[in-house]
Amino acid sequence: MTETPLVVRELTKSFGGLNVTRSVGLDLRPGEIHALIGPNGAGKSTLINLIAGELRPDSGSIRLDGRDVTGLHSEQRVRAGLARSFQVSSVLKDFTVLENAVLAVVGRRQPALNWWRSTLSDTQFIEEAMAALEKVGLVRRADAKVSTLSYGERRHLELAMALALKPQVLLLDEPMAGVGTEEGRELTDLVSNLRNDCALLLVEHDMDVVFALADRVSVLVEGQLIATGAPGDVREMESVQKAYFGTEDVW
Repeated sequence: MTETPLVVRELTKSFGGLNVTRSVGLDLRPGEIHALIGPNGAGKSTLINLIAGELRPDSGSIRLDGRDVTGLHSEQRVRAGLARSFQVSSVLKDFTVLENAVLAVVGRRQPALNWWRSTLSDTQFIEEAMAALEKVGLVRRADAKVSTLSYGERRHLELAMALALKPQVLLLDEPMAGVGTEEGRELTDLVSNLRNDCALLLVEHDMDVVFALADRVSVLVEGQLIATGAPGDVREMESVQKAYFGTEDVW
């Protein structure tokens, strides 16, 4: 990538009289994990949905690798190089691990294809899917039904499906939600390694995970960014302590 992978400028969104996103501007650097944090109700999910194309902003712009994608639908943004994961696992439980991964490959290469099962005999599709599973440690489970996977393994599969889209930018919305301690450590290591494949915007409540992963942190409060910087610098800002954490130091 020669361009900055993601540039958001003056993004604004209101629902009725409620200003949910207020002139937000942020960017992602190549190979960066940029964490977006803030209290409940700060507008993090709305901002992610705006970037993903699931909501339309009232004003502002979103550029992906130098291309203005503000007017594109979510599917078009995926094909332009944007992928995301969700707070709740969204894999297909009645399909195998490999079938889920192949489905992601098909979605990237042939979004209008209906009879996708015929692609299971396509060597190139299978190779791409297996390469994505290799990156998340699920090759040995390729033929297993998703219903037999642990919750942590399903999270790994979601990341494999996102990687199969070959994104330039990956939006991770609460990847540690519902994951146990040991699986959380494995998932943290996996997410850290993803910076070799793309830039990541991470929404996460677990501050230990944020500080283990983030190169930069942005703090969102009432729909407005109040701070952006290195994790160590942001945690010392008085405005962040008061607005996000209250008067007590909970770091």
